[in-house]
Amino acid sequence: MSLLPEKTVPARSPKIAPGINLEEVIWEDELDATPPQAHGPKIAPGINLEEVIWDDEAPSSLNTPNTSAASPTSWQKAAFVPMQMLKGVSDLPDALAQNVMNALPDKVSGAINQGIQYVNDLPIVGPVTQALGLVPLSNEAFKQREAAYQAARQAMGQSGTDWARLSGNMGITAPLAAVVPAAGPALAGRLAAGAGTGAVLGALEPVTDGEFWKEKNKQIAFGAMTGGATTGVAGALARILSPKASTNKNVQLLLKEGVTPTPGQVMGGTAQRIEDKLTSVPIVGDAITSARRRAVEDLNRAAYHRTLDPIEEKVSSEVGREGVRHVSRQLSDAYNKLLPNLKFRADNQFKTEINQLQCMAQTLPKAEAQAFKTILREKVLRHLTPQGHATGDSIKVVESELGRLSSGYRGDPSFDKRELGTALNEISTSIRASLQRSNPEHAGQLKAINDGYAAYTRIRDASGRIGSTDGIFTPAQLASVVRSMDKSVGKGNYARGSALMEDLSDAGRSVLGSAYPDSGTAGRLLNMAALASGLKQPAIPLSLAAASMPYLPFLNRLTAAALAKRPQAARPIAERIRQLGPKASVLTTPAAFEASN
Repeated sequence: MSLLPEKTVPARSPKIAPGINLEEVIWEDELDATPPQAHGPKIAPGINLEEVIWDDEAPSSLNTPNTSAASPTSWQKAAFVPMQMLKGVSDLPDALAQNVMNALPDKVSGAINQGIQYVNDLPIVGPVTQALGLVPLSNEAFKQREAAYQAARQAMGQSGTDWARLSGNMGITAPLAAVVPAAGPALAGRLAAGAGTGAVLGALEPVTDGEFWKEKNKQIAFGAMTGGATTGVAGALARILSPKASTNKNVQLLLKEGVTPTPGQVMGGTAQRIEDKLTSVPIVGDAITSARRRAVEDLNRAAYHRTLDPIEEKVSSEVGREGVRHVSRQLSDAYNKLLPNLKFRADNQFKTEINQLQCMAQTLPKAEAQAFKTILREKVLRHLTPQGHATGDSIKVVESELGRLSSGYRGDPSFDKRELGTALNEISTSIRASLQRSNPEHAGQLKAINDGYAAYTRIRDASGRIGSTDGIFTPAQLASVVRSMDKSVGKGNYARGSALMEDLSDAGRSVLGSAYPDSGTAGRLLNMAALASGLKQPAIPLSLAAASMPYLPFLNRLTAAALAKRPQAARPIAERIRQLGPKASVLTTPAAFEASN
């Protein structure tokens, strides 16, 4: 151990050995060959040996050279960014070269590396090839280059996400979107395209750590998951922007008609199946059932509205039998008010229609055929003059009697009697059509009443069907009546979707289902049990009540509108987002790899 200062002494504090006069210190290069002990304590007069800090006692920082580099300047940091971007651009060709070298047999890859090294060793060409990055390839070399790059980043004070390198990654992968195959409308096809794109980009990531093939398989799997997830997120975003409900013509028609389906009915598919299962959950299930009952009642009111709309009368708030009676009274009042001003003339078309009905009646059993003939003669033709004329008051009597008989026969359990009732109803229809032709000055009013009456016959029959609850008909019952009352050849109008009220009945059956929900005693008992559970666990009924909120009348309307109403431009934008999902993987996959590092 030496007392003599070394070259690092100037970095020490002069307080190391108080009392030293540096002018009197004898330095190592001034000593002769005589050992230090021969000089005794006079080596440096004034030194107090008890206060000297010897080499082996000094703090380590005193003997350690200062190797800390100066902080990089702003200019150096700015100049480093383009280098990072170039690094990102070079990752793809580097990974491709690495894949090729690892796929080749060792002898072949070794021979290639020897050739590259030979070129690098040439006096003039070598430096150029090395500057261009043409150097022998090995997994270890990639690891070393990555370690050197990360050390350079750290020296520049960088950590975390390498945004500059990521921009280079995206810049080189973005053009690959042009070769991503177009995905079809099906979700499975889009997911496959996105996952495939992500897998390819995962394969084009360089391996800078671990065993090559093990890490490469992980990269491919991670890329596939990222690509598939990107496609799924794009599909979800498109669904939010333009949900199926916003393009579902049946949902749109019902909302336009004032019918408010439940959220599950609006969305359909999985959402509706989940909602179906929730109907068995206390409190929530009762709220769903109530909302679905209101939707069916809304459908009834929509049908009433279509009946009274031609005569510009309003629908009452009642549904069922009282609602049907209100519609009937409104139509009758409008017709009876107009009848005194009308005159009936049996024109050729009326005679032709009556003859056709007589021929059809002959196909009925003998008793019913004879009844039709008698009713036509006694209840209709007897009120006409020999010229086929009648006053409005006379026609009122005729229609009243025909309506009474038709209604009675149509409610009979016998099929033949019901067919007779339908034939009598057709006589009334022909009379009204003839009145319209006979009174052109009142043709507009008569047509409106006749249109309303034609719709009324549908809701009247649907309301009277077996299975209707207090006269409230279901979409299925309305659809059945619409079809049965289509008099076109071979039910052609119904087959084409143009039968009267068919659009409403089809929309209701498609969205609302075929039944009229009934909570019943079991539902009430479950609700009581759920409320009772709140004595010990208040959170149970409170959470169930919160889940029921979207099914309250006002909130149900808001929810349905939020799910189903979108601007017209939303659909093409959403479809574009949906189709771009797989292509977006060329950007999200590099970002995911950078975020995972």
